[in-house]
Amino acid sequence: MQTMQVKTDELLNIIKSNRDKHQNDFNKTLEGYKIQMKATANAVAAAYNRNANILRDFDPNREKDMPHFPRLENMSLHLKEPQCYVSSYNNAIKMLEICATPEVELTMDDAEKYLSDNWSWKEDFSTCSGMYIK
Repeated sequence: MQTMQVKTDELLNIIKSNRDKHQNDFNKTLEGYKIQMKATANAVAAAYNRNANILRDFDPNREKDMPHFPRLENMSLHLKEPQCYVSSYNNAIKMLEICATPEVELTMDDAEKYLSDNWSWKEDFSTCSGMYIK
């Protein structure tokens, strides 16, 4: 497996910068998630209020009521919760902060995560963020 030598302090600065960017992106995503959650809850409440009489009088045993049973059509009730991965960065930062050598050896997989900020969870996080950050 190919490896490379990287200056410990430079790597530490890169990972800290990536962590701060991730924290900022997570905070924005979480705010968007809260806004979307509130909008969804309001839409469900409005649909319920529009159909309160039907729901109150609905009898599932009366076949004639079935076509009039209200539906929450075109309403997505599933919201993907944003996940924060700051601990991934913090673990790497802790290791580098106690490192006794001026350089560390990285595998290509490590370099992909630490230098390119391309973690195994990154695509899922970006997809989720895209749902809530416009």
